[in-house]
Amino acid sequence: MSGHSKFANIKHKKEKNDAAKGKIFTIIGREIAVAVKEGGPDPANNFKLAQVIAKAKANNMPNDTIDRGIKKAAGEGGNVDYKYVTYEGYGPNGVAIIVDALTDNINRTAANVRSAFTKGNGSIGTQGSVCADGGLCAHEGILPPPPPKDGNPRGRVPLPGGSEGGALRGLPPREIGRAHV
Repeated sequence: MSGHSKFANIKHKKEKNDAAKGKIFTIIGREIAVAVKEGGPDPANNFKLAQVIAKAKANNMPNDTIDRGIKKAAGEGGNVDYKYVTYEGYGPNGVAIIVDALTDNINRTAANVRSAFTKGNGSIGTQGSVCADGGLCAHEGILPPPPPKDGNPRGRVPLPGGSEGGALRGLPPREIGRAHV
């Protein structure tokens, strides 16, 4: 019977799992770098770093990888400069959208966000176009992208209640809120 190798099947499963872990470890590594830049490399004195380390351990990230990320962000390794950036715009039917991103290359991220707004029949605005006085927006939660196998292209997040906005933690439709995507 050709094509029925048990070891090839195991190999493919392990490769798939390793790729998924690699993505998670990359995200956590960036969070470690930002936490170290903001509060220093000591988790006893940096609460945000302690939280990120707990998250890393919950995702089975090896201790040497965590330590390497802390040293790298503290300046002992290569130079890493991650920044939080915020983009504001409007989606279909005038729904206000705020995108918070963590990036090492602002120009690339701006192009990717602009492309996502364009593909989704939206328009990207200037800083302050959605939250003019800062009091209109409240951080209400995180909308994770759906799994890719449900047919949605990566990066497109259906909002609860359709394109009119939705009830996220009891918010009425058309309420301006902030979501991490």
